[in-house]
Amino acid sequence: SNDFDCEFASVNDNDSELMVPISANKLKMGCLLVIDNKPCKLYEIDCMKVGKHGHSKYTVSGTDILTGKKYDDSFPSSTVKYEPIISHKEYVLMNIDDEGYLSLLDSSSGKVTSHMKLPDGNVEFKVSEKDIEISNEIRKMFEEGESLLITVLSTMGCEKVVDYKKNQ
Repeated sequence: SNDFDCEFASVNDNDSELMVPISANKLKMGCLLVIDNKPCKLYEIDCMKVGKHGHSKYTVSGTDILTGKKYDDSFPSSTVKYEPIISHKEYVLMNIDDEGYLSLLDSSSGKVTSHMKLPDGNVEFKVSEKDIEISNEIRKMFEEGESLLITVLSTMGCEKVVDYKKNQ
């Protein structure tokens, strides 16, 4: 089951579809980078020239896009780093159970998944105020009988509900 217990031991071949190489000099604020095997959005990048041959060393800070936790990394400019691959998919919300698990219909395949929880505090990762706001809105609108499309972000083998809209 996928309860956001997403620990990757290492970047090996079968993880290759989860991330793509990015060279250090292409990094900029707001871009995505894998730090400590977590998909992070960079909010700080420092580049220092080191040594008489002018090799650059990068120091970066980012927040995990799933948990909001902060991570730092530093590395020579020659290091190949990785950018996480992110996808968003919309599902039709069928049901929300007592524990906050969602029944989501993939309208393209007709399959229903029910392993994902609303990110409202009773999940194993840190949730933001925005997560709780989204969760509360989804619950409220669902209880009012609205048909909703739920947007799920997938990256690095993890999934999270990140948005919703009315199903027209």
